[in-house]
Amino acid sequence: MEVNDHTSPTHLKKSTKVEVSILEADIFKRAYFSATIIDTPPWPTRNRHSNEYLVQYDNLLSTDGAKYLTKFVDFSLIRPLPPSRAYNPSEFNDVVDVYHLHGWRFCVVDKVMRKEEGV
Repeated sequence: MEVNDHTSPTHLKKSTKVEVSILEADIFKRAYFSATIIDTPPWPTRNRHSNEYLVQYDNLLSTDGAKYLTKFVDFSLIRPLPPSRAYNPSEFNDVVDVYHLHGWRFCVVDKVMRKEEGV
């Protein structure tokens, strides 16, 4: 089994669907947004860092709203898509990812509802 220690991100290739964390704004703190890798290092100029990847977000628009946001991000902010699986009930104090406002956010379960209460 291959272990990813974040020193050699060989799993990050062009056209790979990933999730990217945005750390610049407080509202997005620890949130992940789905994106596609558009291009990978090495870059032809010395202005780009060798650990940056060009991604295009699936749900975030550019400031003019005309197209999907495309930007360079450090590979440490990129993670693979989670595996698809059936709903798994959580327990009190579990740390979970919750999809909210077009991205995944870390949350802690503070109440477990009975099935008849629904969500």
